[in-house]
Amino acid sequence: MRIRNLLLSGVVFGSVAMASSISWSQTAPKVVYKPQGEWAVTRMAAKGPGKDPYCTMARRFGENTILTFARNAKDETSLAMDFQPNTLAKGQSYYVTLDAGSNEKRAFDVTPVSDKAMVIRLGQDIKFHDAL
Repeated sequence: MRIRNLLLSGVVFGSVAMASSISWSQTAPKVVYKPQGEWAVTRMAAKGPGKDPYCTMARRFGENTILTFARNAKDETSLAMDFQPNTLAKGQSYYVTLDAGSNEKRAFDVTPVSDKAMVIRLGQDIKFHDAL
């Protein structure tokens, strides 16, 4: 399964992303989460007609935070962060920065999908993925 191999090869991706800066505002301090446990890789079935299956790779980090990467057959990647307890204000926009190293940084204005989770759509960002 090609997607699974790509996700497994990206284990460093998750570790680096969680150890990178996750900034809630331009002046907020960096937050670093340490990994706990192992990566879990799962193949997800297509969610409807015309949709492709995809793979996810998830791992628990400090403060019961879960990081999940999803990658589809089009090589599009999404990153989901699930924070425990409920720490996000639904409807509020958060400024999030990710640093893959090799001078590949990305910044996003993200609106949470719930009071504890946000999803960042990275798309086909080959330079960022390769830097990880």
